[in-house]
Amino acid sequence: MSVQFRPITGREDGDWFDEEEPFRIPPSYMLVDNGLVWAWSPNGCYRCSFRYLESAMVFTFLDRWGYRHDRIVAWNVLDDMGFLSRAFKIQIGRELSVRTNYSKLMGESYLAVNCSHCGAIQGVNFIINDYLGRGGVFSNPRYDSIPIQVKRLPLLTRDKPGTYRWAFEDPFTRDVPARRLVADQPFRFHPAPTSRNPSPWNPQARP
Repeated sequence: MSVQFRPITGREDGDWFDEEEPFRIPPSYMLVDNGLVWAWSPNGCYRCSFRYLESAMVFTFLDRWGYRHDRIVAWNVLDDMGFLSRAFKIQIGRELSVRTNYSKLMGESYLAVNCSHCGAIQGVNFIINDYLGRGGVFSNPRYDSIPIQVKRLPLLTRDKPGTYRWAFEDPFTRDVPARRLVADQPFRFHPAPTSRNPSPWNPQARP
């Protein structure tokens, strides 16, 4: 009698396996909190030197061992994923100068922080990443002692644990130490009276 072996694959034998590396269990996280983060730019606008507000979103996860992970995610990542409701984008455009503009450096239009004084788009490379050592309050090690204000928002999803790769693997996301996050008043969302979606999140999105 012969014994036959068949390969173990993630799709056939368990969705907890990674498809590219079948024997490696991919990281799994539970989303427990999220909010809007902001701080005054220590560098100022590159065009007019005005100290604009740097902003993004922060998502707090717990991994399978109970360790906390705080991830800052740029506006363009959330917009590309379709997470933001139209009413919310209108409000952050009005209150935080976060708008869709064309970037010559990127060669495309994307949702980003703009200077509230002159309107110049502030490159996401300088807000989320410390590009050329000229990063802002979230990314430059020189500003590690500056607190970051957090305005809580309703939870994006209450689904079961997942990989949340958009928050961990996109180049426009980053870790932030929990010690820097300071609770502010919750974000006051003001949808239009005729809006059918009283949430900052797009109900059709799948995180």
